[in-house]
Amino acid sequence: MAYYHGTASEIIDGEVSPLYSGRNWRYISGDYAYATSSVERAWFYAENAWHMGGDFPRVYEVEPLGNDCEMDPQDAANGVRSSTGFRIVSGVPWSEERGPKAKWERPPVSIRLIEFMED
Repeated sequence: MAYYHGTASEIIDGEVSPLYSGRNWRYISGDYAYATSSVERAWFYAENAWHMGGDFPRVYEVEPLGNDCEMDPQDAANGVRSSTGFRIVSGVPWSEERGPKAKWERPPVSIRLIEFMED
């Protein structure tokens, strides 16, 4: 079964670990890394992370690193979680159904902060 992880951060090291929160765009301490069997649900999480101030929405196809993948009690329909994390298999291409990429692009956080302070 394929799993997907939605985020608004570029994942550099190729893994989604429990130290990275899949439901938030910030790196925070946690017990689990999260994924879903639904690519649409992963895009939903990526868009939510973008609305919280993250970078460009992204979805990655992932596979569990260990044998501890279990149903996510907060998203029992198609969510899973793992205490050992997930390995990125590939990026899911952007779909124009989500709108033009330009709609989702924004300046880096430092520039947005400067603009906010100037207002």
